[in-house]
Amino acid sequence: MWRFKAPKEEENTTEFFIQNGAYLLEELIISCNGKSNPIRNFSIKELLKATNNYHRDHILRTTEEFTLFKGRHEDQFITVKKFKGNDRRFTERCVNEVVMLSQINHKNVLKLLGCCLDTEVPILVYEYAANGDLFEKIIEKVGLGNHSVMSWESRLRIATGIANAVSYIHTATSKPIIHRDIKSGNILLDQNYVPKLSDFSFSISIPLGETHVEDAVRGTIGFIAPEYIASGRLTEKADVFSFGMLLLELLTGKTPWSLARLAESLNILFLDYFRSFIDNNRLREIVDSSIWEEEEEIKRQLQTFAELIVTCTEETPTERPTMMEVTKKLRQIERCLHP
Repeated sequence: MWRFKAPKEEENTTEFFIQNGAYLLEELIISCNGKSNPIRNFSIKELLKATNNYHRDHILRTTEEFTLFKGRHEDQFITVKKFKGNDRRFTERCVNEVVMLSQINHKNVLKLLGCCLDTEVPILVYEYAANGDLFEKIIEKVGLGNHSVMSWESRLRIATGIANAVSYIHTATSKPIIHRDIKSGNILLDQNYVPKLSDFSFSISIPLGETHVEDAVRGTIGFIAPEYIASGRLTEKADVFSFGMLLLELLTGKTPWSLARLAESLNILFLDYFRSFIDNNRLREIVDSSIWEEEEEIKRQLQTFAELIVTCTEETPTERPTMMEVTKKLRQIERCLHP
């Protein structure tokens, strides 16, 4: 049974609390029949104190739409997501994220601790990921301390962890959940570099008894499956395509957009451009130079990893593997690394 826990000192509910709470409850009942993890309501005062009034020194990341702040509450660090402005669509995305994450309990999914419903657009509170996001580490290559690069072993471990998480949301929830925005910027890393899949604001469930769902296109250009762009039709295979693009980032240290520009300059399709390096025994030219090794076993692992990218990004969805099959393949590569 769902439970919503409000702080005891908050006896006088506000207009926003009532409005957002009613909306959230309605969505919980529709999406998971009211069965969800407990959701804590943080007060405005608690979050102001935790973030030192949202001081700029507490900013972890900022985008056009929201800012992530580091906070400290009840002797633990937290991450606070505060949207910019009072756009109704932000409220819808916040509530959607709460609904999705209230059904999920997985070590490789960023845990939602609660939210503040007392503001026009709810504020979300998560566990703290001390090492930032994966995009910073493999694309911008910042924040690695004494390590100038992220090792192949670390990249493979991160890929396997996120594959586990996506496989979980596809198969272990009451209705399959499609994330819709898998990319390195949405992979956070905790103090031990355990990867955490984050940002479920675009996520959507496939109705019971159905094999797909139709919706307006959401996500990040370069990571969106072609059939979804063409038809608005979504299956779990759309996430497989996005995950293949994440693997591409891990392998090359480049974004799909930067590789697409290179392909465009040669007047060939982006994925054909990538596949040409595999087919013509030129993998070394596209693999991030910081992880390339001449050792034969490592080269075989990189080759297998690259071939997995190709299968995940097949144009026809039915030709892509399931995320369970992807996870199995990544574990096989890991076992070769640690026989």
